[in-house]
Amino acid sequence: MLQRWLGNQLRQPRGLFSKWIGNYMQKGNLTINRWTTEVMDLKGKAVILEIGIGNGATLHEIVKTVDIGSATGIDISNEMLKQARKRNLKYIEQGLMELRYGDVMDLPFEDIIFDKVFSIHTIYFWIDLNRSFSEIHRVLKPGGKVYISITDRAQMEKMQRTNSFTLLDVTEIENLLQRNHFTSVKRHSNGVFWCLEATKG
Repeated sequence: MLQRWLGNQLRQPRGLFSKWIGNYMQKGNLTINRWTTEVMDLKGKAVILEIGIGNGATLHEIVKTVDIGSATGIDISNEMLKQARKRNLKYIEQGLMELRYGDVMDLPFEDIIFDKVFSIHTIYFWIDLNRSFSEIHRVLKPGGKVYISITDRAQMEKMQRTNSFTLLDVTEIENLLQRNHFTSVKRHSNGVFWCLEATKG
């Protein structure tokens, strides 16, 4: 029962324990978050989007340490957005960051805006994968890149809290990317973590 509750909260944190869930995700995902940002190799005033920001810790670290153009983040949890805005108030006021309520299936942005889009541990919750990747493709600039990071499926299947997740292996994600007009798909690995990198053709 507890593991099922935790799994549902990880999908969309809400209620009295949302702050605890946000901190739980931040600490639990620290390694994969930092590694993913290294894989992204951010430089040159990049304009970036994170899908599923949690409490905003990863975007905070990026803006704090990298000279980017701007950072935008979306989440389907109002509680997470509240925490993320509080954490990043300085960067929001400086115009370096924008945080919005939004769903990957219907991104609240015009076409051809971002240099890089990334998402860590959220693809398990996307209801329509093809539509989601189509939306990411739409908002990327030509030659822009997407990065999808996951924990290896076999490892995830050992966790009770992931029973309600839609678990994918790297080959399935590669096929989805190619089906939605992404090219130059690359696999990056770090222990049990995978990051799929692809370019908008």
